[in-house]
Amino acid sequence: MTQSIRIFLIFLWRDITIYWKLRGAYFINYALIYPALYAFVFLYVGAQIFFGPANAYTGTMLFASNIVLTIMTLTYKLNIALLFDLEQDRFIDYQTTLLAPRYVLLERILFTALFTALLLTPYFPIAKLLFGNKFVSTNISWLALELMIVLSTLFGSAYHLMVSCVIKNSSHMSKFWIRLNQPLLILGGFWVPHAIIAQFSPILGILCYFNPFMYMTEGIRHAILGGSEFFRFSTCTLALITATIFCTLISFYFFKKRTDHL
Repeated sequence: MTQSIRIFLIFLWRDITIYWKLRGAYFINYALIYPALYAFVFLYVGAQIFFGPANAYTGTMLFASNIVLTIMTLTYKLNIALLFDLEQDRFIDYQTTLLAPRYVLLERILFTALFTALLLTPYFPIAKLLFGNKFVSTNISWLALELMIVLSTLFGSAYHLMVSCVIKNSSHMSKFWIRLNQPLLILGGFWVPHAIIAQFSPILGILCYFNPFMYMTEGIRHAILGGSEFFRFSTCTLALITATIFCTLISFYFFKKRTDHL
């Protein structure tokens, strides 16, 4: 067990070292440009055009969910590398000779989640700094928000690692985004919260309970805005932990089936 932990940490440090060299591009794109651009569009331009200058609450509600797109984009970019490795270099085969395959997958999930969460920690503070009262923060809990970001990145990481293990080859990647990720995002509270969806269609509202993306958007909105119209924070936490465990177990199964490891 001690040897496995040591190798696990070596692999983790390897990934940290590799992506530390790329920190400039990742930080500029995901920690600065993305939040500034989305905040400008949804807090400043969009909120005033569609809802009027006084409706900062609605603008904040729309902006809050956009971090989910950033989370899914970044965790996809980092974890889909496993799919290309399985098709080409198969460095994963070397890793699994040194460390149990499940631990290798867990290391990938953990690194991607922590790296993404670290990059996105300044996401909402930057919006507040740039646009002040247009970002409604009266009821915000920064601790709860950071926890929800971490849980969301853990789920996004496990989810996209699962996809890397399930998809047969990289030619199916575009179909995956169009047929699965985009519908899950749109019906996951990306534009409107669950309460409005359920009011429009109770059946669709019930179906959305089975969409883990919904718990990401609802949890983040609740941490920022509070209020009873969003899911409770504890509900979102439990749902995301459950979904993360489920995706991880599916990854274990399909990775074993694909590599035929012992």
